[in-house]
Amino acid sequence: MQAVILAAGLGRRIRSISSSVPKCLIEVNGKKILQHQLDILRSQGIQDIVIVVGYLKEKIKVLLGDTVGYVENAIYKESNSSYSLWLARDRLVEDFIYLNGDLIFDGAILKKLLDHPAENAMAIDSSRIKFEDDMFKVRLNKDRVIGLNKRLDARKAIASAPGPVKFSQRGRDILFQELDEIIGQGDKSQWCYSIFSRVAQRIELKGIDIAGLSWMEIDTDEDLERASKMRFIVDQMR
Repeated sequence: MQAVILAAGLGRRIRSISSSVPKCLIEVNGKKILQHQLDILRSQGIQDIVIVVGYLKEKIKVLLGDTVGYVENAIYKESNSSYSLWLARDRLVEDFIYLNGDLIFDGAILKKLLDHPAENAMAIDSSRIKFEDDMFKVRLNKDRVIGLNKRLDARKAIASAPGPVKFSQRGRDILFQELDEIIGQGDKSQWCYSIFSRVAQRIELKGIDIAGLSWMEIDTDEDLERASKMRFIVDQMR
């Protein structure tokens, strides 16, 4: 299994820190978000890791050297996450884990996702859903994802969708078919989770509830302050 981490963006809403470092290198309780993610992936035996870089890319490369693979999004200022993922298509040749570079989380979340028998699945949290925030919300039919949207109707949303996301080989192929179509039309502005919503119409994408486990997407100074008061554990159990 492979993993891809998207870490190309500017992090405009937390510029007090990300003006000097990419958001994935922000420290939470003394540890960089990206290093925390890599430790979790490797604790579960995932060694083939690709990072999509853009903004302040050299700082990431200096830190990690040749321990990971890199794909560069040269137009990170004008594009969004779906374009970054599409750029990694030739490097992701098998089943893989998708991660955003600003997500800090318990290792138990990834373990739960990997241990679940579903070939295609995403971590969702039924205990943390705020309709006014910027997180993608999930609509389910039983445990199958049938819709993802930041502004999903409160009567339809079941949970927030922080990820990670697991794709099988077939899921990977369908995902990149969708991305090929979108990018081929000249649209580089879509969020990945909007594309995942389309993919969920073609494959069975399960929602794996991680309620009670710790995670935080670091978008703002307030998020960073909240994360600093939380405990995130790298689960070494396989």
